[in-house]
Parts: sequence; structure tokens; C-alpha cells
Amino acid sequence: MEITRVDVRPMKNPNNPKMRAFVSITFDDEFAVCDIRLLQHENGDYFLAFPNKQITPGNYKDTAHPVNQATRDRFTDVVVKKYFEKLEEEEKVEDSQEWVFSFVYVFVVYKVSKAYEKVVLSINSFTNCWYNDYRRVFSMKKYRKRMLIYCCALLGMLAILGFSCYQSWNQIVQNKKEVKLLQEQYEQLLTNESDLESNLAKLKDPEYVAQYAREKYFYSRDGEIIIDMVDKDENKSK
Repeated sequence: MEITRVDVRPMKNPNNPKMRAFVSITFDDEFAVCDIRLLQHENGDYFLAFPNKQITPGNYKDTAHPVNQATRDRFTDVVVKKYFEKLEEEEKVEDSQEWVFSFVYVFVVYKVSKAYEKVVLSINSFTNCWYNDYRRVFSMKKYRKRMLIYCCALLGMLAILGFSCYQSWNQIVQNKKEVKLLQEQYEQLLTNESDLESNLAKLKDPEYVAQYAREKYFYSRDGEIIIDMVDKDENKSK
């Protein structure tokens, strides 16, 4: 039986600091085991927690698991390797995004500096011409008008480009916040699901149901009399 595919979803659970990722393993492209958890001991060692169900309150049993230590170690090595590869991929994506925005920033600064340089040159040229020869400045009126239109158009393009970059960056930041919020909601749902499964397992126990009915609703068995003992201090407070 060969491992043909390993899907790893890195995830941290604040309620379980050992949690590192959820894993799905496919064997021979025909059989898959999902909801495997990758955990890490305090000493740094990684281990796999396979899917389980509650047999009795506080007692859980794996529904699928390796039958020997060698197979378990082989699964763990493959999953840990895939886990670190996934972390490297996510870091590369973040680095590429930072590189793109850095490039856009440098490009905008370069264009602005060039536009500023042209404006300064135009102003200097106009000033020199004004003081040197009034007629020459008057003859260059059309040239200065074209330069002014060019500078305004360039500044407008730079403003549009800067606004587009800001919108893109803001959208990425909002998406990251939404992903983080959804991940927290998902982790909260996992915690609620675990609590509900625990309560459901208790309700399947006849002894627990009988005890709950006797304590909560004062149900009694045949031949029993239930007396509610109330503390005197409690009656006074009421």
C-alpha cells in the first residue's frame, strides 16, 4: 500500500497549542483517510492523531490507525515533510506579494521623480527665457502649453496608478482579515462540535439520563420518594 497523495492544511487552534495542521492521506489513489491531526510535543517531536470516536465519557478509540510503530513513523515522516513544504509555499507567496508591491512603489517613485524633474526643468527654462529675452519666451508660449498639458496628464496617470495600487493593497489586507476571521470561526465550530459530541455521548448512557432526570426534574423510580433539602441560609436570602 503506497501513499499517493498527502493534503496538508496548516492551522493553529488556540484551545490546543499542540495543533499544527489537518491532514488527508490517500492510498493507491483509491482510499483516503481524512481529519488526521498533526500535533507537536513540547519537546519538538511531531505525531499524528488519527480520527476517533467517543466510546464512553472520557474514553476515545481510533476509527482508523496504523497497526505497528514502523507504519506510524513512515506516515509521520511523510506528513511532516509535506507540512514544511506547505509552509515554504505560503512564505514564497507572501514574499512574492511583497516584491510586487515593492516594485510598484519603486516604479511610482521613479515616475514621480521624472515628472518632477521635467517640471523643474520647464520652470527653469521659463525663468531663464523670461529674464534673457521676453520675445523668445513669448514665442515659446505653445511649447510651454504643451509641456504643461504633458505634466498634468502624467501627474493624472500617476495619481490613477497610485489609487489603483492603494485599492489593490487595501483589498488584500481585507481578504487577509476575512481569512483570519473565518479561520477563528472554524476553530470555534470545531470546539463546539467536540462539546456537542461529548454531550451526545452522555445522553446515550441510560444511567446518565436517569441521574439527570432525577436531579433536574425530580423523577423517581417506583417506591421512591424524593425530598428537596433546601439550606436555611438560602431560604433567608430568597
